[in-house]
Amino acid sequence: MPINDTCIYFVIAIFGLAYPILLTAVTRLDEKYKSATIVRLFRRRWEFQAFQILLISVLVCVAIQIIWIIHFKPFPAEKPKFYFYDWSEMILSSVCGLLIIAFFFFIHRIVEFYDPGSLVSTLRRSKSVDHELNFKALTVLLFFGIQINDDELVATLRAHFGKLFIDVRNKAGGEPVKYPGGYYEMVYDTIFLVTKLTTGRCATLALRPLVAGG
Repeated sequence: MPINDTCIYFVIAIFGLAYPILLTAVTRLDEKYKSATIVRLFRRRWEFQAFQILLISVLVCVAIQIIWIIHFKPFPAEKPKFYFYDWSEMILSSVCGLLIIAFFFFIHRIVEFYDPGSLVSTLRRSKSVDHELNFKALTVLLFFGIQINDDELVATLRAHFGKLFIDVRNKAGGEPVKYPGGYYEMVYDTIFLVTKLTTGRCATLALRPLVAGG
């Protein structure tokens, strides 16, 4: 089977079967964490954006390939290689290969976002310039941990937020401390959430850094 036919069949399988399922999995992150913040964060990950770009690119390559075959006959076998028809096959196969790689990275990122512990670890290590969005995502995960009574998740986030409060105070020096607006919102929303739930160890873990750091 020619390589271009194999690529076309693979693109059909990705675009017609796998892609709708993956998009459904991404949108269900909203249902899992009860917040659109996690979905918005996922859409900014390079794996999602790279997969989108490569999928569009491979569709364009397939369209060019089909148009070329319909309107022009392939060069005779005695012609030298590396004419346009050959180059179009090489480009299609290359982009398709990159799409396969991006596909596996895309799936790996989806699995990571469905695991709160892995997602927290990734966000804590992240050097992203969008610190505000990362902070909101970690806040959502804190609320999620409180709701499902996950002591380990809440304790990890407690330590992280406590460190953030300490860093702000240290940077202030002797001046009055003024935290970013998101910090105050996180404190108020956490207290409000805890008061609505049955108190216990998980609620205590969540409130401890707020009392010490806020």
